Amino acid sequence: MPIQFPSNPTQGQTYTYNGNTWTYDGEGWEPGVAIGATGATGITGNTGPTGATGIGATGIQGNTGPTGATGLTGATGPAGSGGSGGGANVTVSDTAPVGSSQGAMWLNTETGELNVYFANAWATVGGDGGITSVYDVMTSSTGYFDLPTGNTAQRPGAPDNGVIRFNSETARVEYYDSVAAAWMAVTSTSTATAMSVEYLVVAGGGGGGARFGGGGGAGGFRTGTSTVNFTSTYIVTIGSGGSGSTDAAGGGRGSSGSNSIFSTITSTGGGGGGRGSPATSPTAGTTNTGGGGGGGRGFGGPGGAAGGSGIVIVRYLGAPRGSGGTIVQNGGYTYHTFLASSTFTA
Repeated sequence: MPIQFPSNPTQGQTYTYNGNTWTYDGEGWEPGVAIGATGATGITGNTGPTGATGIGATGIQGNTGPTGATGLTGATGPAGSGGSGGGANVTVSDTAPVGSSQGAMWLNTETGELNVYFANAWATVGGDGGITSVYDVMTSSTGYFDLPTGNTAQRPGAPDNGVIRFNSETARVEYYDSVAAAWMAVTSTSTATAMSVEYLVVAGGGGGGARFGGGGGAGGFRTGTSTVNFTSTYIVTIGSGGSGSTDAAGGGRGSSGSNSIFSTITSTGGGGGGRGSPATSPTAGTTNTGGGGGGGRGFGGPGGAAGGSGIVIVRYLGAPRGSGGTIVQNGGYTYHTFLASSTFTA
């Protein structure tokens, strides 16, 4: 019976029948020996040399990936060593250090004040960091020193002797004089030879008339300003009040008051009262007001009353520098009040 070989064999394919093996060589089936068991694997041979590196184009860079989550904060490292010159060096003593440099500090153990050295002098520093007092300071500044400013009502209630301020009401620099217990205006130390003064000149009042007489007229008065020369002396005359009429029976007139004078300024005395007839007693004019005396009453009554004497008041801005009369200070002005004839020296 013929052998039935496989249809459509491939080259190298084998076929065994009744212990015989055939191999297909691409053209036909060739008889061969039977295939024995596979032998042991032989020893691996040496690695051959590396082949040449091939040339290839660099690939396109890929997109950047998303940012990863933030890692945990690391432990705090040890503190670094302290730097030099970090703090100010304060001298503590009851006497000021000698040979100090700009910016040096000194704590006065006697007063408890902290001082800073600048502009070649020690300055006391207040608790708020501001300079509260400066002494023996020399400066080349061309600016200004700003004084405390306020009106008369805003003056300190219990000032120390020598404190200084600017009075916005009188437009004058003023200081406190503890001896006079008053604020004194700082006056000019220029080469001026004169100053301006204000004056009030009141003449004496007229005396009253007798026997129903009229009252005496008030003394005339004048006010204004005048220029007076320093060291010059000016006559001050206080006009007396006119006497009242004593002629109760005849009804005489009162006499006129006398003129008051300051320098070249004259106020005329009041006229005496005429005669007339009410039944009330007359009243005398008040001293140093220039008031006229009252008129006398009718038959049997007293005569007319005397007029009041005059007064002269001179004032100027600033501390007292003239003499004469009663001198007082008020509101930044100096007043000279004359109740009797005298002189005023500028």
